Amino acid sequence: MSVVTLCALLLAGLAPAATAAVEAAPPAARSCDGGDGVYLYDGKQYTGRCIRLTEDEHDLSIDSFNNIVSSLRVVGNWTATLFVNQNYGGDASTFIDDDPDLSNNRVGDNNASSARIRPGDQPSEHSCNGADGVYLYEHPNYQGRCLKLTGDAGDLRVYGFDDIVSSVHLVGNWTVTLYRDLYGTGIASTFAQDDANLVDDAVGENQATSASVRRR
Repeated sequence: MSVVTLCALLLAGLAPAATAAVEAAPPAARSCDGGDGVYLYDGKQYTGRCIRLTEDEHDLSIDSFNNIVSSLRVVGNWTATLFVNQNYGGDASTFIDDDPDLSNNRVGDNNASSARIRPGDQPSEHSCNGADGVYLYEHPNYQGRCLKLTGDAGDLRVYGFDDIVSSVHLVGNWTVTLYRDLYGTGIASTFAQDDANLVDDAVGENQATSASVRRR
């Protein structure tokens, strides 16, 4: 066998492996290159394989990343909600900051199968701008991030605001009922005036997952 023939055979054998490696590489838009976005890692402490998301992903298996996320890093102003099931179903956890170990979150370690990604600022209709509405705050005494509602919210995860409401402020004549479960179910508390700390209400602090809003 000539040297030329042997080289040709070796190159032919390497071609499929090279093609597979190219196919396995994440698209440039999802590469962890330091740009703005939400970085998902398959190891704790931001180690191992990584993908960067700047938009929703209904099925992380598309990126070969389902059921392996162990830590999360946020670069820029983003909110990420990770779901146990595909298509944004099942238990979920919302993040606005880095988390080196997801094992102590509701979504859990190696469990995420889909993700909703939002720029950190709420859309204008939900921004806390002093106009009439129901203002939900992530900390007691009307501190921290804020979400304004003027209509029902059957799933606060959509706004990155599930399980974090700690105080309620009403601007104008409104009534709001906060529920522990999705779509107006579970333990609930109704408010017709401000409440600086939900810890002593039935719905509890950091428990609300949906809200019913009515103008009085």
